[in-house]
Amino acid sequence: MYGHVSHLAEAAIRGAEAAGAEVRPYNFQETLPADLVKKIGGGASLEPKHPVITPEALVELDGFLIGAPTRFGRMPAQVSAFLDSTGAQYAQGSLVGKFAGTFTSSNSQHGGQETTHLNIFPYFAHQGIIFVPNGYQFKYAGDTASVHGASPYGASTIAGADGSFKPNEEEIAVAESQGKNFAEIVGAYLTGKAAIGK
Repeated sequence: MYGHVSHLAEAAIRGAEAAGAEVRPYNFQETLPADLVKKIGGGASLEPKHPVITPEALVELDGFLIGAPTRFGRMPAQVSAFLDSTGAQYAQGSLVGKFAGTFTSSNSQHGGQETTHLNIFPYFAHQGIIFVPNGYQFKYAGDTASVHGASPYGASTIAGADGSFKPNEEEIAVAESQGKNFAEIVGAYLTGKAAIGK
């Protein structure tokens, strides 16, 4: 609603592109009625900046980072609705061996960031998707000198209830590092797979 996830996405894209990846950004389909979205100040979601993701588009990707705000400690309904629409891909096994990671934002420091990352794991497991975590390898991920998002699961940011907190230097750095690391891991896998003729 306030653009915090978009800021993290832009940083992750920079990191992935720096590692040589071709990046295709997508938005999730808005599921709330337009008048309600406008009333709560989320009008930007009615005019997405990027194409809306489809199950078919997901199949074409080698890997994907899913970014969304927390909603009661889990991904919001828009993400769940999309994931629920991938039943045909599940039946065909067409997402098996894809790579994924997550990043998120919350209103408060303890607003469910880690559970939001964790609650998507069953989807990855059922689809055979390989999760790529951050770990604590990135600068700031385990830093306690300032209040910021970021965890071993993925990048995150704190928005504040009114969106007044903006992603800080540490959070942007972790998101960029996540994008770079993710692209390098997927790239190394694809290079190895090609080398053995698979």
